[in-house]
Amino acid sequence: MVSQFFYADMDEFLKYQDKLVAEEDVSGYKFSGEVTQMPKQFNEWVKANEKRIKSAKSLPYFIRDNYVGGDISKGLKFQSVAQLTKTNVFTEATSMTEVVERLKRCGIKEIEIGDRDVILQHLTMKKLSKEFDFIYSYKRI
Repeated sequence: MVSQFFYADMDEFLKYQDKLVAEEDVSGYKFSGEVTQMPKQFNEWVKANEKRIKSAKSLPYFIRDNYVGGDISKGLKFQSVAQLTKTNVFTEATSMTEVVERLKRCGIKEIEIGDRDVILQHLTMKKLSKEFDFIYSYKRI
């Protein structure tokens, strides 16, 4: 299993999501809060406990499971981030009727729509916006 931690503010996340929806290449995309190193406190703890770790009869699970051969000096088992593969292609709705049918399949029973064009953009993910100039409501079945 490969993990990579990052922290993104909402604007940054929405820009990334827009690129995904537009099927743009995001392989080199970097979030401003990407975590690329172990925390300073962890590295200090490892240095302070180096002898204990080497002579331990039983290694802590986080060392055994994450480091090559359970040896911190050999580095992490996982050096790269797994590439995301596209498994689901979004198909844009061609009519308001199609949008309503999709919502019904998701369990939404009742829809009230104000500005048709704006809600179409929202539901087809053409445009994500913080403020909407329409009102819509829905009820679950």
